[in-house]
Amino acid sequence: MFGTTPKLQAGFTLVEIMVVIVILGMLAGLAIPAYYDYVVRTNVSNMLSSADTVRSAVAETRLQYGNFDQIIPGDALQTFTNLGVEDPTLINPALSSVLFAVQDENHMAIVLCGATIGEGADSAANTVDLFLTANVYLGGLKWGCMYQGNNPAYVPSNCRTLYDPGIYGVLSGNCPRTAPQAPI
Repeated sequence: MFGTTPKLQAGFTLVEIMVVIVILGMLAGLAIPAYYDYVVRTNVSNMLSSADTVRSAVAETRLQYGNFDQIIPGDALQTFTNLGVEDPTLINPALSSVLFAVQDENHMAIVLCGATIGEGADSAANTVDLFLTANVYLGGLKWGCMYQGNNPAYVPSNCRTLYDPGIYGVLSGNCPRTAPQAPI
């Protein structure tokens, strides 16, 4: 009679544990790249919001003076002083620099040079640059958004037109690249 009592199972079998590990590995394999894409898209969107004060200051300056003469494409720091705004790169690590391109009295662009997407060395091949384009219409400005770079998937949907330097102006030089710094 002592040997007939059924033995209760005390834990999981090795096969059950292996199945759970495989399932968790597959979920991690899907979730980690999706999370990375989410972080990059958030950084690119933050580039746009960081430049709102600059865009407003450009519109006010254009309205006040009737031209873009206060925008100095060769010296962005002087431009920020003239416009009375802070350089957005000081508050947003997703930006490596902000430049300006002026074609004529009716067309200009604020160029948001993106920091290298992801980790690693500086690389123009691994970036997104956004161009806030201004067209003068009836004395006011109509703003648009374009991009330049190798990663259109990371660009907000309203910016998915390639930048045309023939309309809005050519940059004096290339966007300098900086690798993003890890938070301290």
